[in-house]
Amino acid sequence: MTKELSRLARNGRLSYEIRDIAEQSKIHTITLDNAINTLEGNGQMFGIYAWMYEQKSQRTSQRVKAALRSRAQRGFFKGSNPPYGYTVKTENFM
Repeated sequence: MTKELSRLARNGRLSYEIRDIAEQSKIHTITLDNAINTLEGNGQMFGIYAWMYEQKSQRTSQRVKAALRSRAQRGFFKGSNPPYGYTVKTENFM
């Protein structure tokens, strides 16, 4: 059981590998959003959901990288705690 298929794996290939291992071991896959439920025979949309969530994961990764790159180019610290002896330069959003 998983919240949604995106929590099972982050890319399509790994999703299929996990699905195949589960099928071979006679383990059912059920998502809480009820998109996939192999116990009730509802697994035909697996490929579409795996692809859709992989695309979503890639877009999120690209947005996060772009935001971190932008902060670094503007000279802002991109971590959570600055190294010893340094202070955080805060952004002015106005």
